[in-house]
Amino acid sequence: MAHWSELTLAMKWIHQAAIILDNEEELPVLSVQQRFGAWIIFMSDHREQLGSLGDSMNHLLKITLSYWSGLFHCYQVDNLPKTNNDLEQVFGSFRHHTRRTTGRKKACLVTSSRRRTRPANPRSPGIDSNSTTREKRETDTALDIEKICSMAQKSMAD
Repeated sequence: MAHWSELTLAMKWIHQAAIILDNEEELPVLSVQQRFGAWIIFMSDHREQLGSLGDSMNHLLKITLSYWSGLFHCYQVDNLPKTNNDLEQVFGSFRHHTRRTTGRKKACLVTSSRRRTRPANPRSPGIDSNSTTREKRETDTALDIEKICSMAQKSMAD
């Protein structure tokens, strides 16, 4: 179980990351990338200070790596929101009203898909769905902190 000091330190780090990404100074995208990259490197280098929360920091760094390429588009495109929360709210509201009117717990096929789909045939030659899924899971669980740091350093060098 995490101690209070570890929790407050983790919250300070996350809050600092949010401040950098909020970009109230309206810095150019390259500056935001550099500042955030430097902060990611700092958190990676000092995550042992978080004690039992170190694994949570590893997860945050892994997710950051997976979204890195699309993380900064909102600074390049005018009026592009930083989150899709408003869009998710619309989808959630639609789902809620559909469930109330139809009584279904899941969305019907007509509302969830524009075109007809057919299920993939897992017995088709050349596809071993179990091994593909297993390999993907093993790859996803392998955290590559060095890759995160190199991406951050590369964006700082540009």
